[in-house]
Amino acid sequence: MIEQYLERLFTWESLENTERGVEFELKNRLIEAEFEGVTTAKIDGEAVAPGDVTLELADERYTAAEVTPAEPLALDLAETVQVVLDRPRLRLGVHEIELGLQVEGYGEVGFTTDDEIRPDDLVDVDPADHTVDELRGLVADVTEPESLKRLLEREREGKNRTTAVAALEEALEAAEPLTDAEMVRSGPTTRLGDARGGRRPDGPPGEHRPIDARGP
Repeated sequence: MIEQYLERLFTWESLENTERGVEFELKNRLIEAEFEGVTTAKIDGEAVAPGDVTLELADERYTAAEVTPAEPLALDLAETVQVVLDRPRLRLGVHEIELGLQVEGYGEVGFTTDDEIRPDDLVDVDPADHTVDELRGLVADVTEPESLKRLLEREREGKNRTTAVAALEEALEAAEPLTDAEMVRSGPTTRLGDARGGRRPDGPPGEHRPIDARGP
């Protein structure tokens, strides 16, 4: 049961860069559950500290450090959780996501899957809504050239502030071009129908089977 639960937990194509960092969605598709802790959160093998992991429900918000056996996160059937990682934004291409959870009745479990950052998933903001200092803080964690080009074009077409343009040009100049391995793929990143990965062939779009699900 727990393996089936984990296989349906991650929402495929939900990975995206935002102003807050890197985000993806979990959906409680199988049974009601209680998360008693977040034991691991990694992107491309790089761990994110519990205090930098936020779990958002419709009207609740917790850091991973606040989810404990004494204060569990209860999920109803079909309820979604937006996972927000306060970390540098991801570049275009495929990225590995690893999430470890302590689930009531099952102990420590987890899954590893992959998802893809496409152009629509890049940071999408209007520079005019930010001060120059705020823009500098935003682009400090952006290494994707396409994001920086988009921000620079919008600044030039909008307020065209000299200091803002200079900050964006400097960040763009420092950004490394994409490698062949980072280029966006045109199809799913995992194989259909494979027990170790891919969208479920009998499931609707948006559901994704992890590459690897581990249980007790």
